[in-house]
Amino acid sequence: MILALAQGFSVGCLVVGFLLFVVRRRLQIKFEVRLASQEESRNQLLQQLAEAQGQLKARSAEAAELKAVRAENSELQRKVFGFEEGEEQRKTRFSEDLHRLNLAFTQRESERARDIEKKNELEESRCLELKNTWRRHERVVEEKLQLICQRHLVEYVAKEKFPLKGKPDNAIKIGGEYIVFDSKSPEGDDLSHFPSYIRAQAEAAKKYVSAEGVKNDIFLVVPTEAIGGVTETYLAHGKYRVHVITPEALEPIVINLKKIEDYDFVDNLSPDEREKIVAIIGKMAHGMKRRIQIDYFFANEFISILSDAENLPVHILGDAQKVERSSKLNPPQERRAKVIDTKELGQEVQRLGGKAVAQQINIETGLSPLDLIPLHKS
Repeated sequence: MILALAQGFSVGCLVVGFLLFVVRRRLQIKFEVRLASQEESRNQLLQQLAEAQGQLKARSAEAAELKAVRAENSELQRKVFGFEEGEEQRKTRFSEDLHRLNLAFTQRESERARDIEKKNELEESRCLELKNTWRRHERVVEEKLQLICQRHLVEYVAKEKFPLKGKPDNAIKIGGEYIVFDSKSPEGDDLSHFPSYIRAQAEAAKKYVSAEGVKNDIFLVVPTEAIGGVTETYLAHGKYRVHVITPEALEPIVINLKKIEDYDFVDNLSPDEREKIVAIIGKMAHGMKRRIQIDYFFANEFISILSDAENLPVHILGDAQKVERSSKLNPPQERRAKVIDTKELGQEVQRLGGKAVAQQINIETGLSPLDLIPLHKS
């Protein structure tokens, strides 16, 4: 019985042990399954953690980049704001500069317009003054020739009293002959057509010599300022001759013609007397022509200087013109008719020569041609 109990106990133990083994095995399998599941979950969690860490690092990098971008954006916004503020200031300065530039341009254009207008006015004034000079020329020649005739006791014949054909501006009577002095002047400042005008007037002068008692030498008196535009000062037309002269040559010519009147019968003159007359006439002719050349030369020089003066600064030119308008330069006038004494003229020349020497001006004459004499002493 005990043996049976023992066997039964052994069997029970075996059964219990088997059950325990089965239970343990199930528990072990369940634990292993659960462990494997937990391991898998852990691995997944680790993977998720790694991914999360990667995302975190990426987001941290993005955050850092975003921060940098934000900082850069903030800096750019600050610069843009500065640029916008500077742009407004630049626009304001540009607008002010443009306004000043437009104002300066307008002022410059106004000044230029005024300068042009002033130059035009000066040119018009010069042309008007020149035309007035041309218009006064006839009266000046008439008055000057009358004074010369009074001084040298020569008969002056006015235009309205000329008894023969034609009505010259001026005439004088010497030796029973009428000598014509006709005044001619250009119409304006353009002297290009003046030579042809003088030639036409020289041809028209035959109306004077066609009458008996008129000398075959006709004198056309032109302004000194216009003599430079004349290409020919002597024009021969068959039976009569035309001489183009300036008002300054009137007195030497009248004196020359007056000298001839002193001889009533030229055929009765001795050879020595004829030679003296020829020498005087030749010297006077040379002197008159040389005077015309010199007047022409200085007229050109002075006109050139006046043209250069127009290029001076406006304020200087304006002041100079004011002085010019207020200045007068008139030669002394004769208050009564009288004979000019040669001795007095010589004394006056000596007096002027002394002044010239005091100014170191070389006035030596008779030793060299005029164009070879230096202006100042060395």
